[in-house]
Amino acid sequence: DVLLTNSDGSSAGTGRWGNTVMFLSAGTYLNELPAFSTLDRDVLIGGSFKYFSVGGTGVNDVADTIDSAGTAYSADIGVLYPATEYLTLGANYQNILASKLTRSSGVNEDIPSTLKVGAKAILVGKEGQSMSPHSTRRLYLNADYDINSNNQPNADEFQAKLAATY
Repeated sequence: DVLLTNSDGSSAGTGRWGNTVMFLSAGTYLNELPAFSTLDRDVLIGGSFKYFSVGGTGVNDVADTIDSAGTAYSADIGVLYPATEYLTLGANYQNILASKLTRSSGVNEDIPSTLKVGAKAILVGKEGQSMSPHSTRRLYLNADYDINSNNQPNADEFQAKLAATY
């Protein structure tokens, strides 16, 4: 149990809290679907269905933990496109159902949607699959950028990573 305190530091009771996310995911090559069988690229698509659950137990003076329990559903979809032998582009749209976490107290919390776009370049790798060939060394450059549910770019969420494998 977690000891709960008031803003003045006095004891307000004890409780337990938990968050759970369960999901079911699937992915495939787009050209394996009958409608896209003539596609000559190995474009990958995938998606997930998600179930969120939050809840708590305990006795306290701060809040009724039973009224804090809640659930929500959402989904993600993504695509990977091999632009060249060494460059892959991708996009992922998270929480596309614009869901709300509905608590038993009646309070609703938005689960924000996010569009992520990114790229992976193989700088050093196998012959024909990288910008610079090497038989055993690997060097990747990954970059991604997030756009939040207000369709505004999030400058704080740009990430670039350099990964090496020896």
